[in-house]
Amino acid sequence: MKYFIIFLIIATIVYGLFIEPNVVKITIINFPSSKIENSLDNFTIVQISDLHLKDFGMKEEFIIKSLITIKPNIVVFTGDFIDDKKYLNFLDQFLNSFRSNYDGPAYAVLGNWDYESAPNEIENLLRNNNITLLKNENVYYSFKDTSFYIVGIDDTITGHYDLNSALFRVDLSKFTLALSHSPDIETKFSNDLKFDLILCGHTHGGQIGIPFIARKLAPTSTKYIKGLYTTQHGSIYVNRGIGTSVIPFRFLCPPELTVIKLKSKK
Repeated sequence: MKYFIIFLIIATIVYGLFIEPNVVKITIINFPSSKIENSLDNFTIVQISDLHLKDFGMKEEFIIKSLITIKPNIVVFTGDFIDDKKYLNFLDQFLNSFRSNYDGPAYAVLGNWDYESAPNEIENLLRNNNITLLKNENVYYSFKDTSFYIVGIDDTITGHYDLNSALFRVDLSKFTLALSHSPDIETKFSNDLKFDLILCGHTHGGQIGIPFIARKLAPTSTKYIKGLYTTQHGSIYVNRGIGTSVIPFRFLCPPELTVIKLKSKK
C-alpha cells in the first residue's frame, strides 16, 4: 500500500507538471440574449487568455491551428501574454503565426503580468500584428446589418482601470461585450451597471481543479474562479487560461480555449 501511494504521488506530479499543462481543452459556450439580432446568430468569439508564453511549441501551435477549424468572427485576448520581457521573442513568434493563420478582427486587454514586464513592447507587438488594444476604450463593432459594443477595461490588479473612459459614449441598451483581465473588475462596478457578457481570465481556475483548493489558490477576491456565472452586473465568463504562473503545474484544471457562440433569443 505504501508503494502504491508513493507511485500515485509521483504519477500525479509528473502528470501535473508535464502532461495536463500541455493539453488544451476547447470549451464551447452558447450564449443567448434578446439583444442579439438575427444577423448575429452563431456569431463566434474565441477567447484566449493568460498565455504566459515561455516557449513556442506544440501547445501554442494547437491554439493557432484550432482557429482555422473554428473560423471565429473575432478573437479576443484577455491579458497576461508574458511574465518577463525576456520572452518577448516568443510573443512575437506567436502573434506572427496567429496573423498568418487568422486574418479577422482581434482585440486585447493587458494583464497584471504584462504591466509588470514590458507593457510598451507588448503594445507595439500587438499593434504590429493588427490587434486592437483597448486601454479603457471601446469600439462599436459592425457586422452585417447590426452593431454591438466591445469595451476594454484596463487591468484592475495594477490599478489601470478607468470605467468612465472605457464606457465613454457606450449605449448599454445595445448588446455589450466587456473584456477585462481579472474578474475583480466586477467589484468596481456601480450597482446599476450591467453588461451582457464580461470575459476575464487571471485566475487560471486555481490551476488545481479541486473546489476548496482552487478557491484558495485562485488570485481573486471574488467567487468567480472558472466558467460562466450570472451576476447582477451581467454574465461573467472566467477563462482558465493557457499558461501557468509561479508553479508550472495543473491538475484537473487543463488549459482552455473558449469558443462563445452568440444566439438570438427573439
